[in-house]
Amino acid sequence: MTRLAFALREFGVLASLLASMAACQGEGSSPTPPNQIIEAGACAASMGSDSDSDAGASSHAVLTQHNDNARTGAMLTESVLNTCNVPALTNLGSYALDGEAYAEPLYAEHVATSGGTKNLLVVATLADSLFAFDADAPGSQPVWQLGRESELGMAALSSRNIGDKNGILATPVIDPDAGVIYLVSRDCDPNYPPEMPHCTQRLFAIELASGKILQNVTIAGSVPSPSTSLPVFFDPSLHWSRAALLLAQGKVFASFGSGPNGTAHEEDFTYHGWLFGYSTSDLSAAPSVYCSTPDFGGGAIWQSGNGPTADDSAIYFATGNGIHQPTPATPADFPAMPQGDEDSLVRVPLGNTTTSAHFWDDRPYHADGNVFQYMEKNDIDLSSAGPLLIPGSTQLITAGKSGILYVLDRATLKLTQDPIEAFSAPPLAAGQTKYIYSYDGGPHVQGSPVFFRPSAEGSDNTQGLLFYWPELERLESFGYDYGSGVVSVLQSADVPQVTSGGALSLSAFGGDASSAIVWASTIDSDGVSGHLWALSAVTLGRLWDARLPAWSKFALPTIAAGRVYMASTSSKAGTAQNVQVFGLSQ
Repeated sequence: MTRLAFALREFGVLASLLASMAACQGEGSSPTPPNQIIEAGACAASMGSDSDSDAGASSHAVLTQHNDNARTGAMLTESVLNTCNVPALTNLGSYALDGEAYAEPLYAEHVATSGGTKNLLVVATLADSLFAFDADAPGSQPVWQLGRESELGMAALSSRNIGDKNGILATPVIDPDAGVIYLVSRDCDPNYPPEMPHCTQRLFAIELASGKILQNVTIAGSVPSPSTSLPVFFDPSLHWSRAALLLAQGKVFASFGSGPNGTAHEEDFTYHGWLFGYSTSDLSAAPSVYCSTPDFGGGAIWQSGNGPTADDSAIYFATGNGIHQPTPATPADFPAMPQGDEDSLVRVPLGNTTTSAHFWDDRPYHADGNVFQYMEKNDIDLSSAGPLLIPGSTQLITAGKSGILYVLDRATLKLTQDPIEAFSAPPLAAGQTKYIYSYDGGPHVQGSPVFFRPSAEGSDNTQGLLFYWPELERLESFGYDYGSGVVSVLQSADVPQVTSGGALSLSAFGGDASSAIVWASTIDSDGVSGHLWALSAVTLGRLWDARLPAWSKFALPTIAAGRVYMASTSSKAGTAQNVQVFGLSQ
C-alpha cells in the first residue's frame, strides 16, 4: 500500500475515490519525477470541453482574492480542466499590461459592455492602472482601461521588496449585484523624493461594465491611544495596502501595513496595522477604523497579499511584529505578550469593527523568553501568511514566517490541537528547543493555503485536504478530519524548493477527485522568470508545468471556465509585463 493510500484510508475516504483517480493515473499513483507527465485516462472523456453547455451552467466568477471570503483558493465549478487533460494545456496568448501585477486577476461573467456581453478579466497594476479584458480573447486590447491619464493616481517608487512603482498592490473586489469594482490606489506627489513621499490613499468605486469612476474617497481616520487618549492618525504616506480588499455585510474593508519608501526599510519609520470599513451604499460616510498598535508601532496587516477572511460574525487576519523604540537587545527585553495586536491572529467582530481579540504563541522557548518574544526579536512575524476558514467547520488555520501551523477555534481563538511543525529544518544547535529551527531562518509560509473537500459515491464526505508550499520547502498536503477537527500531515510533492515558496490556487468540479488540481506559481533560480505548476490534489503527482517569462511576486493563478490566467511581470529590465493565458486547444 502506498503512503497516500494508507493516509487516505486512515482518514476514512472510501476506496471509490482512489478508484476514480486510478482510472486516470494508474494504480498506486505517486508523485512523479521531474519532467514526467501523468498519463490521461478515462476522466478526460467524462468532464466536458470548453463548448459544453454544463461549463456555462454554473458560475465561474472569481470576484475576490482566493475565490471567497474564507480564502479557500478553490474554484469548484471547473468542468473543463481535470487531471487527465491538463497535460495537454497550451499557451493561448497574453494580455499586455503597463506595469507589474501583484494583484490576482479577477473574472466577471456575462457583463453587458458597450461592445456586447462579455466575460471580463480585471487586472490591477502597480502603475496605478486598471484593465478590463475580454477573457475569451487572449491578446486582445482592453475593453476599457484606467490609468493612461493618471485617473487613479501616480505611483511612487521603491527599491526594496518592490523594485519599481508601488501603486495598486492589493487585489480589488467586485460586487456582482451592483456591478462595481472596489480598489485602493496610492497616489503620490512626484515633487517629493521616494524616501520622503507625500501620498494619498484613495478607495474607488468603478463601474464594471464601462470603467467609469462612480465615486472615490480619501482614506483617513484615527483611533484614540489607550494610554494617552490622544488620537493616533493614519499616515497615508507611510503605509501600503497589500492585503486584498474584503466585501462583507454591505461594507468594503481595506487594510494597511508597512511599505518601504525609496531605499528606506519598513522599520525606519512608525507604522501600524489599519483596517477601514466603508459602506458600499455611500463611500463618503465615515468608516469604521481599527488600529493594531495605537500605543507604539508595527503590527502590519500584509499577509503576502492574501486578504482578511470573514464569516457571518467576524473578520480574521494576522499581524506582523511590533516596532519598539529603542529596539530591545535580547528576547527577554521584549514584552512577554502583545501590547496591542502585534504578531497575532486577530478577530474583529463585524458588529463592532473597532474592537478585537487575538491569539499569540506564548509557549516556553528558552529561559530568556517565550516564542512570542523570539518572534518579535527576530522579525519572524505571523503576517507573512493569511488565515483560511475551514469550510463547514468553526475552525481556521494560519501560519507565518515560522512555518508553524496553528489550528484555532474561530469564536475563542483557542488552539484546538498542538501547533504543527511539518516542514524540514536545519539541525538544532546545542541548547535549542524543538521550536528553535522555525524561528532562526525556518520555512517561511507566504500567502494562504488552499482547501479541497473530496467526495466519492457513498462516502460521508467527512475529510478535507489542505495544501501549503513554504519558502525553500516542497508542496505539502494535510488532511482535515471533520469528525475530530484535527489536521494531520499527509505527503510532500516532488517539486523544487524555491525562494518565496508557491502561490497556490485550486480547481475542481465539485468534490470530484479526478478533477482536483493544485496550481502554483514559483520563481526560478535566475530571480526573473517563473513557473506555473499543476499537480493532482490527491496524489500530488506532477501533471504539467510551464515557464513564465517573468515572475510576479506572490501573484496567484486564476482558474475560470477552462482557462488559467497568470500574471507574468517583473521590474527587471527587458521583461514584458503581461497576463499569460493557458487552456486546451480548440
